[in-house]
Amino acid sequence: MLTEELIEKHINAWDPIDLICYNPHEYDIEVRAICRRLPAQGSLRAEVLAKIIYDVFYHYFDETFAEKYGSAATRPVAEKILADAGFNDADSEEELDDEDDLAKLQREELRILEKTYRGAVPQLKFDSPFELLVAVILSAQCTDKRVNQVTQILFPLANTPEKILQLGQPKLEEIIKPCGYFRAKAKHIVETSKILLESYGGEVPSDFDELIKLPGVGRKTANVVTSVAFKNPAIAVDTHVFRLSNRLKLAEGKTPLEVELGLQKIIPREKWSDAHHWLIWHGREICKARNPKCNVCPLSKVCPASNF
Repeated sequence: MLTEELIEKHINAWDPIDLICYNPHEYDIEVRAICRRLPAQGSLRAEVLAKIIYDVFYHYFDETFAEKYGSAATRPVAEKILADAGFNDADSEEELDDEDDLAKLQREELRILEKTYRGAVPQLKFDSPFELLVAVILSAQCTDKRVNQVTQILFPLANTPEKILQLGQPKLEEIIKPCGYFRAKAKHIVETSKILLESYGGEVPSDFDELIKLPGVGRKTANVVTSVAFKNPAIAVDTHVFRLSNRLKLAEGKTPLEVELGLQKIIPREKWSDAHHWLIWHGREICKARNPKCNVCPLSKVCPASNF
């Protein structure tokens, strides 16, 4: 159950996403309805979102708890969220039934994906966090197979920030040209190598917020590196994950960030990284963008978009 101790743990860790996602099937109906609406309020700093959550929940606990975590500045925002959502007790049961149907579908899809692709690993070949970072930068708009062919040539020559700078951008461009967008990618790799040497002692940072500051590193790349290289729970949304999440109704969204947050809500945190690989392999092997192989798909009997 959602307890005062559990909430205190997450507010102290500034971890509102975990709070929203924690075992939602044990929430009271009203709390579940509120939680479903909160992520749609837009981008907020973790501290602000956390305070809003606690202001929404304050009436479930004693006044001491509310005073400890509440905020006069954010309480009106919490009240506005409820008002804008038109929340009332009458419609919460109906919404809950709809959610349960979708939740059952999502759980079955994830069960099948895990059974089918358990143990799936990245196709990219690397021997260090820096090699992985370079490989993921190269993988934008390029297949992993092609990237591996290129890094098989590149890494014996330059597989550290120092060696990349010694190699030089013109030579780097020449080697990575088969990956496409080679000038931009080479520029990003060279600039990132300089920053790693100047600010991180030549090491790739494990922290997501530090990774995303590097040239050519977006959310997808940062999530892959922090997950695969440093074993931190993360879900990287590439084209396969984005397409399948919407097609399977696991997490519908118009942007990769919306899909990422949606997947985080339905997948246990300890399985985030594995689930990322399940979806990628399924997208590559069976659920292709065009002409998906529904006739051999293990999800065909439950998939909302199945043609079989």
